Amino acid sequence: MNNKRIGLITPNQNAPDEAFRLIEKVKQQLKLLGAEVIEVSFAPMPKNFWSSALFVLQHEFYIGLNSYLKKSKSKMQDMESVINFNKSNSEQVMSFYGQEYFIKSVDSAPGKTIGDIRTEIIYQESLETLEYAKRAIDRALVNNKLDALVGLTRNTAWKINYQTGDAFENSWGNGALSAISGYPHITIPLDFSDNLPTGVSFMGAAWDEVKLLNLAYSFEQYNNFLPRPIQDKN
Repeated sequence: MNNKRIGLITPNQNAPDEAFRLIEKVKQQLKLLGAEVIEVSFAPMPKNFWSSALFVLQHEFYIGLNSYLKKSKSKMQDMESVINFNKSNSEQVMSFYGQEYFIKSVDSAPGKTIGDIRTEIIYQESLETLEYAKRAIDRALVNNKLDALVGLTRNTAWKINYQTGDAFENSWGNGALSAISGYPHITIPLDFSDNLPTGVSFMGAAWDEVKLLNLAYSFEQYNNFLPRPIQDKN
């Protein structure tokens, strides 16, 4: 990693102290590996960024699942039939959780309207909003002449149960930018935080996979943090 220019994504001011402890560890490790570290931050996301991301997910989920089912040998050939099956067998298949995202995906499907606007129009507008993710990564890399971006993947792992489900608070991190933009992103284990693992992300632009693999591998070997899963009696 000698002489590589790495953009370190700093936590926002509202992040907990633990985020700053972890990012400082990343910074020191990168420097010890010979990298030049340049701290970077991103402008606030558009106001409707996350709602647009969710709509795109739901819209494409409906299209993708229906395409898969129509090619399969399943008796259920579309998402609506899956929803009806779950309702008919709710005691067995929905004893703990519901199917809210299936229902929302049907509502977001092509040919539907939300208010007076067709979902195809909402979908195209949402895609345009999500271009922010690509622009943010591209600008950070080009303007700072960086080889890669590095930041905390997200907050530490959280426990789930049948009462609260997959619930967590105080989310922070950077993994979503790559996921939404479609750009390469590698996550490796970083450290324990309150006995739960957290990760560090190596991010780049399109076709940066080889470069990111080499950088992440170097960091992983030097950091030497490879936790093994443990069984929680609770």
